[in-house]
Amino acid sequence: MALIIDIETTSWFKSDEHKELTIRENQHKGLKDPEKIAENHRKIIQGAALSPYTGQITCIGLRWTSVGETIIHANNYSKAEDALLFTYANEKNLLKAVWDTILKNEEDRLVSWYGKGFDLPFMFIRSLINEVNPEIDYMQFIHPYQHDIHLDIKSLFDKGSLKEVAYVLDCRTENETDGSELPELWWKDPDAVINKCKSDLIQTEQIYERVKLWIPQRLQMSSSSKTDITI
Repeated sequence: MALIIDIETTSWFKSDEHKELTIRENQHKGLKDPEKIAENHRKIIQGAALSPYTGQITCIGLRWTSVGETIIHANNYSKAEDALLFTYANEKNLLKAVWDTILKNEEDRLVSWYGKGFDLPFMFIRSLINEVNPEIDYMQFIHPYQHDIHLDIKSLFDKGSLKEVAYVLDCRTENETDGSELPELWWKDPDAVINKCKSDLIQTEQIYERVKLWIPQRLQMSSSSKTDITI
């Protein structure tokens, strides 16, 4: 059994000074028009969500293949009515819970879309900032040629986004939310972000089911008969 992971993020600044520094370091120096300058600053703030130094995690989704169960860990989310949706007062507690779940399910292969290039490094740096110390061998999870412990499906495709690859492989869902809108959307409609995370997990699982025979697990970390999960 495999454990699919996906994270969503939004902009985060330690202080107003931090925000001003980010804008100053990334702004287009040649702009003169006030409206274009303001638009440039808006894009910088929006793009800040993609950096662990200026962004924070809003939610992390985990989905177990074969079982078809999805768990969402959300940061400071007030509507946790779903039994499989856990909310935390802050990002630190969220990260602790997710790392603990990964550790408890270490027999399962971790699977992601660009997890080695974005999700795991983002979680790692945010963990350092929040003084969280997971008890795992982090380097094994991001090693480019280690596919038994963590298979990053994006590494199998030279080009294409998750949406594009899912489309051509007919691994589609009904969710049409634009991923670029998610950082700002969290503060307006967190349910939409959570639903998008769930959708991405399902698409990643569908693609994994298509490619897993091409990338077999040489290390038999889990039994094919395992059907339980540990939260």
